[in-house]
Amino acid sequence: MDVNFKLSEWEQRLQGNRVITMAPEDSSEELKGSLCIVDAKALYDHLSKETAGPSADKRTGLEIQVIRQSMSAINSEVRWVPHPRMVVDGLTKKGANMNALYDLLDTGEYQIVDEAQAMEEKKLEREHRGYNKR
Repeated sequence: MDVNFKLSEWEQRLQGNRVITMAPEDSSEELKGSLCIVDAKALYDHLSKETAGPSADKRTGLEIQVIRQSMSAINSEVRWVPHPRMVVDGLTKKGANMNALYDLLDTGEYQIVDEAQAMEEKKLEREHRGYNKR
């Protein structure tokens, strides 16, 4: 939208648009740190490892490195949540599941579980519903 925008200056341009979160003083140091929450398992897998992955797409590899550099600058770690638990889906996609957003707005709380636990819950749900059998 801005004809004068330069990709190399994106951090300075967004300086005033930082997101701030608050946590009680007795919260763990891990909770007080920044989190990058994604629902794309492949992206999570790439970001949680030191390599850009086996992708043949050079642009994807570069974008992963830019994301990793940005996360490093704010001392952030990446966490994965299943698609139904991504609160912003309803703000970015037509017909998205709004339950996670409604739960957050109703309670003021958002819980992230261990990735292994979330994957197991997802597997059990698929088995219960009887689809996506492997």
